[in-house]
Amino acid sequence: MKTTGQSFFFACMIGLLLSLTASPASSLADTLRVGVRSVAPPLCFLDDTVDKPRLRGMNIDIMEQVRKLMKARIVYVDIVDLEHRWEMLEKKRIDAIVLSTIAGHHLSGVHYIPVGITLKRRIYVHQSCKTVVCNKDLRDKRVGILIGEGYSRYPKMGEAVAVTSELEGLQKLNRGELDAMIVPSEMIAEYHIQKKKLTHVRRVGMVLDLIPLYIAVRADDDQLYVGLSDAIKTLEERGVMQSIKEKWHGVAFPLDYWSQYGRLILIGIGLTGLALCAVLFWNHQLKRQIRKVTLNLQISESKSRALIESSPDMIFVINPQGDIVNANKEARYQILGDAIDPQESSKLIDFAVEGDKAKLQAFIASIFTQGQAATELSFHNTTRQIRELSIAASRIANDDLVTEPVACFFARDVTDRNRIERELVQADRMAMIGQMAAGVAHEINNPLGIVRANLELIASRGWFAEDANDFVDAIRRNTERAGKITKDLLAVTKPGNAVMTAVNLRELVELTLNMIRPQLKKVTIERQDIGDVPVVYGDRHLLQQVLVNLFLNAKDAMNGCDAPVLTVTCCSNPKEALARVKIMDNGPGIDKAMLLKIFDPFFTHAKKEGFGLGLFISQRIIERHNGMIYAESEKGKGAQMIIELPLTTTPNQTGTVT
Repeated sequence: MKTTGQSFFFACMIGLLLSLTASPASSLADTLRVGVRSVAPPLCFLDDTVDKPRLRGMNIDIMEQVRKLMKARIVYVDIVDLEHRWEMLEKKRIDAIVLSTIAGHHLSGVHYIPVGITLKRRIYVHQSCKTVVCNKDLRDKRVGILIGEGYSRYPKMGEAVAVTSELEGLQKLNRGELDAMIVPSEMIAEYHIQKKKLTHVRRVGMVLDLIPLYIAVRADDDQLYVGLSDAIKTLEERGVMQSIKEKWHGVAFPLDYWSQYGRLILIGIGLTGLALCAVLFWNHQLKRQIRKVTLNLQISESKSRALIESSPDMIFVINPQGDIVNANKEARYQILGDAIDPQESSKLIDFAVEGDKAKLQAFIASIFTQGQAATELSFHNTTRQIRELSIAASRIANDDLVTEPVACFFARDVTDRNRIERELVQADRMAMIGQMAAGVAHEINNPLGIVRANLELIASRGWFAEDANDFVDAIRRNTERAGKITKDLLAVTKPGNAVMTAVNLRELVELTLNMIRPQLKKVTIERQDIGDVPVVYGDRHLLQQVLVNLFLNAKDAMNGCDAPVLTVTCCSNPKEALARVKIMDNGPGIDKAMLLKIFDPFFTHAKKEGFGLGLFISQRIIERHNGMIYAESEKGKGAQMIIELPLTTTPNQTGTVT
């Protein structure tokens, strides 16, 4: 058996010898010289699998059928070079070119006979080339171009490498000597790739061109052109051309249902099985997660319930109607007793004292409108004793799990605390009386001495003339003064709940200053009144107690000052609805670190004597009046005590501050 190279060389030599020895002949001669390319399978190739190599392919089958119709002898001239075959046709060394491509259109004097076959021009690349999918990607690439195809068709490509055949270019591409190759026929390229096992070559992109194939003859050979045209037409009419196409291109027969869709069905079954497994796995995981979440919720609920039940404060859950939706153990023990079961409902107002029922209703309503609030109310406990509760309440935000709005009440028993505070207030009053007793007694004795002196003078003279009117007036003034001092002193020390009335702060400040003026003999008092008359709603005696405490504290703070000055300012701010009283001294001042501590019980700063309860009690009194008291000071620049109380109109009711 001869090798492929030897067979190819043998065929080329035969064709060349025939082309050189044959003399020009007309189309009517018995022998037709046809140019073919034996390197373009399956169009035309040299079959070397037999003892005597021979040309085979679609081109050969077509021309054999044409030969029978035209009753002529055909000699095949193998011309590998595409450009060379056009030269041989022009010089009449061959009579026709079988299955020529569009590349020959640039020649004049050539007739083309279409055979109804189209080639697909494609791009093939080395498998390492990942960036080429179209003509634009050929820039900077080594591109194989078949000789005769022309380089002008691809102006943007990089280095063009000419190859004599598709097989040569594909083999270079497989070895990596080229990056890409433009193959005129996808059919030829695929044949070579499978035949030669070019594993490193792959097809990319879309079809670049559809190239019709022709039989080319010279334009001056009209009889041959007509004869070949008629023969091709006859072959098409008889279906011979279609049979040849099916022989070399293959024909697709309809497949049975399973062959056509079996693979898709198996893929679908596999995907369905995977999806079902995924659903089952997800369902299993979801159930585990639900069990885990449920357990965590149960544990969290148990912890929350235990936390609420163990709280030392009373906790009530109230709806807008005042019903007790739920209550903790402390609330049931202290107030509710056996009157409510945790799963039943009762009204909180039933446990309030009679005087606080209306206030409780208003408080519940404010919670659901404002969101949160605080107050102090009195309730009957389980033994029917009255207990004072400090309540802080907040509305619970609505969500999908809450069917109706509810609020949480946190209550703490402050009965004992309030009692101690009242006792401290009374003790502070008594302490102030002790401090003022000597001065008050001295001031009372002076008017009484004057009264006695004047009376003795009148009595010694034995008459009561007109000149004695001044003495009588002096007796009257000092007697009234002594009585007023005594009366105010007794009013301050009077125990019991205070009555809330409208209080003019300017008058109260003036009255208090007059009452303790003997203690302030060496102190210069400066008064400043700003704005409208500040009227507040409160207890006159408790507020006066606060003022007395602040004035005396200021006097004690200025001990040792050469020129002590006490500045008292009363003002009102209608925009803020506040009344202010500022008491400022020019003493040594208070350290910033001490400003908050001075209101702590039993804390003393400037006074060497005392219990340190004055400012603590004063702060509680002001807070009970819905106001605030605070200090401002810098070391060496004196101190300023400020009282702020809400302004009010003349009230139409009286109340008590405990």
